Amino acid sequence: MKAQRPAYIVLLSHGVGGAEKRFTENWLYLRQAGYPVHLVISALTHEQLLRQPGFEALQQQADAIQVFHASSRRYSATVRAVWPILRQIPRGALVHYPLAHVPFLARWQGQKLVISWVNVSIPKAESWRQWKRVAMPWLSFYEADHLDVLNPDNVSQLQRRPRLGRKTTLTRGGTFVNFDLYQPAPVKKNQVVYLGRLEPGKNALSYVQLIPAVAAILRSRNLTLPQFAIYGNGTEEAAIQALLQTPPYQALDIVTGYCDQPQQVLAQAKVFISVQRTSNYPSKALAEAMACGCYPIITDIGESRLMADADLAGFISPPLSAEKLADAIARPLTMDEPSFTALSTRIVAMTRSRFSLAAQAGYLAELYGYQ
Repeated sequence: MKAQRPAYIVLLSHGVGGAEKRFTENWLYLRQAGYPVHLVISALTHEQLLRQPGFEALQQQADAIQVFHASSRRYSATVRAVWPILRQIPRGALVHYPLAHVPFLARWQGQKLVISWVNVSIPKAESWRQWKRVAMPWLSFYEADHLDVLNPDNVSQLQRRPRLGRKTTLTRGGTFVNFDLYQPAPVKKNQVVYLGRLEPGKNALSYVQLIPAVAAILRSRNLTLPQFAIYGNGTEEAAIQALLQTPPYQALDIVTGYCDQPQQVLAQAKVFISVQRTSNYPSKALAEAMACGCYPIITDIGESRLMADADLAGFISPPLSAEKLADAIARPLTMDEPSFTALSTRIVAMTRSRFSLAAQAGYLAELYGYQ
């Protein structure tokens, strides 16, 4: 039998987000299926993944992981650190960059190049000063032998471009969930959870600013106020913490912090907030919350409706307002326990049918020429 071509997934990022988790889980699945797939990863990302639930198998697959140590997070320092590893990848191998890439090297070394574009939009230059930010992604698009794109609208745009149409495909399934890890608890708390990066694009601060008004509306409807949980870190964290110390928040039940065991929080929560400013598709955190039976509240923007059926989610048209949030949160809060359990069970079933790791790993196996 002909030997299978080795593949190398190269993550140039420093830290763990949805993309890093998604591609590492795919890599683990393919390794456990017996495929010769290797992982090249920064020391920081590797360290943080080892602390995440469900990634214990990284230690068992250590012989297929190559870790680079960069002096900083700058792209130039990252390339210098990873360069010796990339130069050792054999001719004829497949190299897959899910995020940033090192231009021309794969072509020079006679390797097949797969690029994944996971951002919500195609980069465009609004001024000449932005040429570098725009040029690098477009260079990767045209240099790639295959272009894997996460967002359906981006696929449509790229397929209309010369030389990109035939080699551009949509990521199968968008995202996926470890259903062994993310399951609903037998009893749910009366809790509304925000769990994610505290960044402007996620609308984190805007959401927190509305909580007192949302609580006032719920109280006026004679509803028992939920606990509001806010987990995450990011550039808006300091502003959020300062806001929570002000009088409007003092009488509310609010918990905050960083959560490295998200499955435990989501399993017990009733409501999950996903109100980012751009498309929520395909949010891994949102899919994990729905796998735990949380009722999702989602900004109705871009391809967000691909995440959930309309009757199983609270879709909010932007801009955010206290009235819209209160209306969406009120639906699960007004249900008795049997009714909410039935709704939660339907949400879990929908999530399991849509977001399968096996389907996405199979898609990558096809891209790598294993199936």
